[in-house]
Amino acid sequence: MFGIENLPEWKLGYIAGILDGEGSILLLRSSCRARIYPRVVVGMSDHVCVGTLQNITSVGHVYTVEYKKKNCKSIYTWNVQAVLEIYFLLKAVLPYLITKKERAKVMIDFVERRIQNIPQGSYDEELRRKLRELNK
Repeated sequence: MFGIENLPEWKLGYIAGILDGEGSILLLRSSCRARIYPRVVVGMSDHVCVGTLQNITSVGHVYTVEYKKKNCKSIYTWNVQAVLEIYFLLKAVLPYLITKKERAKVMIDFVERRIQNIPQGSYDEELRRKLRELNK
């Protein structure tokens, strides 16, 4: 699905390298603290690189953060937040990840539960805590 799993190895390695170096794999709590939401984010000042990730994978969206100070560059972020998009993305790049491999495994566990429509509960909170510890 989405064609990510059919990408050549070199492209999957490229995506994994960017995720390892500049990416974040997050489980965020909603403002009312009732739900947990998955996110895969890459942020950098190079809009070409961020746009390339979106173009190669055909998933996620690119956003721009403009700063009012003259000496601050704009930041471009590639955000993937759809459960199926995260699932196929991380499953495809998992063999190529190095520093974020364990985080990706935790996220895959979380999104698999969402795909199976398992209601959120204490196990999801445990996964969120585990991911936070890995991100320290």
